[in-house]
Formats: sequence, structure tokens, C-alpha cells
Amino acid sequence: MRYFLFLLIVIEFSSCSKNNDRIPVNPIIQDSIYLSKLIVFDTTGSVPSDTTHYTFNYDNIKRLTKITCSNYNASTSSMVVRYTFEHFYYNGNDTLPSKVIERWDNSTNQFTLTHTLSHDNNGRLIRDSSSEIVILPNPGSFIYTNKYLYTSNYYIDSSFSYNPPNSSDDTVYQTRDFENKITREIRVNPSYVMHYDAVYDNHPNPLYKLAVKTPYFVNSMYPSFIEYLTPQKKNFLTTITTKYDASGTTITSTKSINYIITYKANGYPLTIRSVSTPSRVNDKYKFIFVYTNL
Repeated sequence: MRYFLFLLIVIEFSSCSKNNDRIPVNPIIQDSIYLSKLIVFDTTGSVPSDTTHYTFNYDNIKRLTKITCSNYNASTSSMVVRYTFEHFYYNGNDTLPSKVIERWDNSTNQFTLTHTLSHDNNGRLIRDSSSEIVILPNPGSFIYTNKYLYTSNYYIDSSFSYNPPNSSDDTVYQTRDFENKITREIRVNPSYVMHYDAVYDNHPNPLYKLAVKTPYFVNSMYPSFIEYLTPQKKNFLTTITTKYDASGTTITSTKSINYIITYKANGYPLTIRSVSTPSRVNDKYKFIFVYTNL
């Protein structure tokens, strides 16, 4: 009976869409909270170049040690590594890394970033700095730095600097709720002002403990290594992006993204589908979460 029910579930997944029939059919590890792989489909793309894989490796005390991003390469007809986060450095048994090495080594991008991270006694990020050495496409070196100031009412002021100086540096203001999730971010640029507003579900986000917070990814609403997802404590239900002119008063564009989520028995997400309004091709993603026991 259980086998028959499992077959029905597989058939249901296989018949939903062109992306669903490539969902891994390994038995779902219902009680695990550790990701082994995140598979991302661009639902508007063509098979198989619409697929991106993120794989995760851990040490013997369940700390993240490596993230690998792979894309389909048409010239080789295979998945090839796009970039990696590797060499996670921890102090003793600390669970938060003090340094992470990021490497891009493909035909169009070749560079290495060293991310140095500082946290306060509550585990909150207070400073991060990234030094970059670029080989392709334009050789050079750069330094990015973020500083964070936390207050009792969950506001954060973060400053971003760039060396050599960049006239387009943004000033960022964040509003957080009682769980320290970002509910609003205001990004002030010399040319425009962006408002990012977020509504979350009440389920744990498996990316929360895997966050690689680095200033190279300067948009804090979509930080880290996954586009349009977030390593906040819970999962997005809706995000609204409102762009204003430089005065911050006249709206020039608005976009909302709704996230359709299915969950495992333990409450962690199994699939997430993003649907945007107005529709944009690069927003229509589906995410498949694959878990492992450690």
C-alpha cells in the first residue's frame, strides 16, 4: 500500500510540468534540515540549459565547508562549475565562519574573492570585507566593505564602501521584525531610491544557516549565493520592489513576486515557485530542495 501511494506521488510530480519531471525521485528525507543540493529551473528556458545546481558540503560537526554552483554548458553538453565558495575558515568550534574564499573560473569570469567576516557576541554580522583579484574580463583588484549598526528596535544602518571609489555607492537602511528578518530595505543611490518589502511564511528556511553574507552581493534583500531567495529565518511569501526617482517621491516602477511553496513533514520547504507581477522572464524560477542526513 505504501509503495502504491509512493508511485502515485511520483506520477503526480511527473505530470505537472516540464520541470517537475526532472525532480529527484530519491526518497524524501523527512526529518533532515541539511541541504545537499538545491536545483533551480528557469521555467521559461529550454531543457537542459534552464538548470542550475547548488551543492553543499559539511564537516564532521555539521558546519558548511563548500558551496558549488554548476550550470549546463551547451558546448560540452554537461554541467560545469560556474563558481565555488570554498575554504570556510572557523575559529575553533565556532559555527560562524571568519573567512570564506570565493572562486570564479570559467571562460568569461576568472577572479578570486576573500571574504573576511566579523560578528558580535549575539552572532550578528557587524563587518565584512571582500578583497577581489580579477583576471577576466578586466584585470584589477578591488576591496568592498560593509559595516552594520544594530539598535534595540531592530533597525540596521549599513554602510557600503568600494575601493577604488565608486560614485554609485548605496546607503542602505533596513527594518527588521522580532525574529530579525528584514521586512523593509531602503537603498539610496545617487540616481534612484529602491524600497524592498517582504512578507514571510512561518516555516524554517534551510538557507538561513548557510548564509554567506558578503558585501560583493550588495543587495541585502537577495544576498548570498541564490538569486531571488534569502537566507532569512523564514521563507519569502511575497516581495515588493518599488523604485523611485532620485528625490524618493515619484514612483518609476513596481514589481511584486509571489512564492508558492510546498513543504516536507517537518515544515521545511520541498519546492518553491516564484511568480512575478508584472511578468519578467528572469523571475520565473522553480527551486527543488534536496536534503541529507548528517
